[in-house]
Amino acid sequence: MIPSKLYIPLLSALLAHLSWHRNVAERIPPRFPNKSPVDLVFMLDSSASIWPPNFRKQLAFVEYMAEQLDVGLAPRQVRVGVLSFSTDARIHFNLSESNTKEILKSRLDTIKQIRGNTNISQALLTMKDELFSPENGGRRNVKKIGIMMTDGTSQNVTATQIAAEKCREENITLFVIGIGRKVDYHELVRIASKPTERYLKLSSTYAALDVIKSDVIHNVIEDEWNLPYAMGLNEKPTEVRSSKTDEKPLELVSGGKPSTVVEVDPGSGFIPEFPSPLRVKEDIVSLMKKTLR
Repeated sequence: MIPSKLYIPLLSALLAHLSWHRNVAERIPPRFPNKSPVDLVFMLDSSASIWPPNFRKQLAFVEYMAEQLDVGLAPRQVRVGVLSFSTDARIHFNLSESNTKEILKSRLDTIKQIRGNTNISQALLTMKDELFSPENGGRRNVKKIGIMMTDGTSQNVTATQIAAEKCREENITLFVIGIGRKVDYHELVRIASKPTERYLKLSSTYAALDVIKSDVIHNVIEDEWNLPYAMGLNEKPTEVRSSKTDEKPLELVSGGKPSTVVEVDPGSGFIPEFPSPLRVKEDIVSLMKKTLR
């Protein structure tokens, strides 16, 4: 029989333990104050190959990212711009318009899918020449990051590679998120910044975006804080496969050779050697015994 005076301490300890367990499982990144300012642009695939609910998942991804960062127009805050691309690229709001997270969210709600082809080169050049320009809120001597999502191949591979090189010449860091089976891994490698395992993420479905979004935000934060793999990130390209689909996993290629295909349950949170429910139960029992001594 547990003495009544121990109920509250025990309950508090158990709730704290379970809360820690849940947070580790979900891999929710902390909201960091900015160490240095960042100009951040999202390029969303709006082509006809994308089912409308999946386009909205891209918008939700942007909203999630903005929630984790200190968004605003102050000198040390993160400025956010968004464009979508299909046959052409369309700017939805530029870096000088991300006054608050609330304004950003309301602008995201107005974005509609364009449909058309997949003109990745035009998206990259529009980001470089227009969104990062001083006239549209781009700042000098501020880290520039572009995050592109796509589920297909570009309509002009050569033009896309040239555009990516021009972005790198302007010191723009490129994160690339490839979704589904129609992406060309080798093309995405040529677009993404190096190292590839850091700046290229692959997901077999849009549903699995929920799994990799924590990796992306951690990498953006690490780029800003210069914390190399300090937050438990995967150090190799990881294929993400939702457990809700029967699709065959993607095969990743690294260095020209197939690498191990990793199937990840979205609930696992990419945590290696994560304690099982039985282990958690044993920990709680052990905690109770120590408390009652």
